[in-house]
Amino acid sequence: MSDLVEFLLLNLPEEEWDQLDEHQAKRFRYLYQPPDRAGEERSDYREGCASCTKDPSEPGKPAYGTSWIEDWPCRHLCTLAVRYDDQPDFHPWFRERLTLGRQIRP
Repeated sequence: MSDLVEFLLLNLPEEEWDQLDEHQAKRFRYLYQPPDRAGEERSDYREGCASCTKDPSEPGKPAYGTSWIEDWPCRHLCTLAVRYDDQPDFHPWFRERLTLGRQIRP
């Protein structure tokens, strides 16, 4: 379990815990072209948010690149955490993740 999820479980009201289930980490498969291998396609996996990521893949074929994958923990979870920035166990990186932008780029 990540520090962020633990922090949210301790601070979020119980009626909001369903958001943690919706925004779980999920592995997404994507295609890429190695820079030294023109014309060759490979696939790999990236962890992203199951709710925020809109998978454009066709059935049986992963989408190209990673710009469509919303990194996990996502902006939504970090926004929830920032509401409790006065708590002693609040980590500054919860806020930093919001300012960095969370789309993974290749």
